[in-house]
Amino acid sequence: MSRLMLFVGGLCLVFISLILPAEAKGKKKIKRYEAEFTGYYPDDSKMEGGYKDAMGNYLDPSEYTVAAPDTFPLGSYIKVGGMDNWRDGHTYKVTDRGGRIVVQDDGTVSIDILMRNARQANKFGRRKGWIEVAE
Repeated sequence: MSRLMLFVGGLCLVFISLILPAEAKGKKKIKRYEAEFTGYYPDDSKMEGGYKDAMGNYLDPSEYTVAAPDTFPLGSYIKVGGMDNWRDGHTYKVTDRGGRIVVQDDGTVSIDILMRNARQANKFGRRKGWIEVAE
């Protein structure tokens, strides 16, 4: 009986040693960046850039989407915070780019949050905060 228990215990140790590294590989590191947020909205003006995002889809203000620098792949997700408003803690999908959406010299990331209209975007203004990204 004790040999059987040793054998089973040994199998368990082998199994655990094989599984744990695989689980550790699947976990992603979260990186935080300082960010400066602005708002944009669907409009066919030079400033706003049109009715479609960089992925070719129509901009839908009911979706949580943002324009981000090209260092963040289209289709990736970012979590926003530090603005002290209702947007804190929400996760947004990167679906768009923009001429002024860059990583600034000091490392601050410019993020443009999709809004419903000009009034909402103008009221939002420019805000400082942070983003978190899984790497």
